[in-house]
Amino acid sequence: MVVSSLSMMLAVLLAVGLPPLWAPGPAANKKGNEAWKKGEFDTAAGQYARALDALPAEKKLVFNRGTALLAQKKPDEALSALVSATADPRREVKAPAFYNAGNGLFDGQKLDEAIDAYKRAILADPSDEDAKFNYELATRKKQQQDQKKKDQQKNQDKNKQDQQNQDQQKQEQQQQQQQQDKNQQDKAQPPPPDQQDQQQPPKPQPAAQMSKEQAEQLLDALKANEKEMIKARMTSKRKRDVDKDW
Repeated sequence: MVVSSLSMMLAVLLAVGLPPLWAPGPAANKKGNEAWKKGEFDTAAGQYARALDALPAEKKLVFNRGTALLAQKKPDEALSALVSATADPRREVKAPAFYNAGNGLFDGQKLDEAIDAYKRAILADPSDEDAKFNYELATRKKQQQDQKKKDQQKNQDKNKQDQQNQDQQKQEQQQQQQQQDKNQQDKAQPPPPDQQDQQQPPKPQPAAQMSKEQAEQLLDALKANEKEMIKARMTSKRKRDVDKDW
């Protein structure tokens, strides 16, 4: 029986062993790890992406790529990958994925989300001391931020109240000044005609006409009164004692 060259080649390959189909994945992952150790995060992320092309369902590779993107300061892409990696049921993948996601959220000042990610990392691996430490750190920083916001709001409310008090005081002063100006204007104006008549002294009324007989009687009374006054003076002089005996 004649065997074709293709059949012979396949036979040789089967004899020596075919390379596994997933071999490019681990190889690229290994190169990515080497680049990571050198601090070549861009290269590492590229190698992890190649590994994922061969093994797209492997969450360890997703975690590695997300961590490399986080080191490259690409938080949005990194968090997308890390959150995807947290779906892996294996503790060695889930826990560090939540932990690194928490770090990315913490750097982005998303403290509520970071606290939640650290909490989930602790639940996935209760022995993770780094996750516990970062959880406490994020919690304290969140409390400080909340207190700072409360103090700022308190100061704003106080400044607002002070401004309202100043405005009210200024308004009261303006009203008082307006009242004083009005009082001065009222004093400067002449009183109405009826008040003018009341304030003026009454005019003397002309004396009534006396008859001749009344005039003679008044004159006789004055003369009699004058005689009595003279008589009283003379009597008073006689009763006075001398001051010295000369």
